[in-house]
Amino acid sequence: MKTAIAVFVKTPGLTPLKTRLAAGIGQDKANAFYALSVKCIQSELRNVTEGDDSFHVYWAIAEAEGLTHPWWKGFLTISQGNGDLGERLHKVYDKLMQNHDAVLLMGADSPQLSQDVFWESINRLKEDSSYVIGPALDGGFYLFGGKKELPKSFWTSIPYSVENTLSILKRELIAHGKWTELQSMYDVDQSCDLWAILSELEKSNRGEKQQLAAWVKGLQNHLKEELLCD
Repeated sequence: MKTAIAVFVKTPGLTPLKTRLAAGIGQDKANAFYALSVKCIQSELRNVTEGDDSFHVYWAIAEAEGLTHPWWKGFLTISQGNGDLGERLHKVYDKLMQNHDAVLLMGADSPQLSQDVFWESINRLKEDSSYVIGPALDGGFYLFGGKKELPKSFWTSIPYSVENTLSILKRELIAHGKWTELQSMYDVDQSCDLWAILSELEKSNRGEKQQLAAWVKGLQNHLKEELLCD
């Protein structure tokens, strides 16, 4: 199954990064987290694609001028285009579906993800599911994959970044085919999410995840407290 994996990202220096996280720990520290998180995801995706030419990884870039930024060197890039998130998800999914058998969409906010998540997603799609969803514990989703086209009206009918995003997405998806769910996990939007993913990072033997785990523990010590989510 020829599969595209598109990681939705913003480019440092061109767009403010992790604004909700920055509100709790400051913009500089939020930028530092983002850089380390991207490295973790890059490492996992390199392992997925190594020796397997059925996977094509794309960085879906928010800014047109960010397409050639050094951060995204080594992978293919694709523009998210203009509009709200629903319009941009549609554009990337629709374009990649034209040349692939399946498309996986994700953000750069779940650095604890292992390559097993991508393999499991593809195996689910190879079975009898048309779509696969990775539920986030805050009511959103950290991954969406499919092997069938979806109309723009599906993507734009969903309110994003609210506590019932996932439930509405699943409700709207009923008309388009069968889906299956992966395990639920955190994505990092607020400082408390950093503490939540720490144990998963520490379980990994990958250098990038160990580096991020050490950074989170250092931040925790610096703040002298575990900040709470809103």
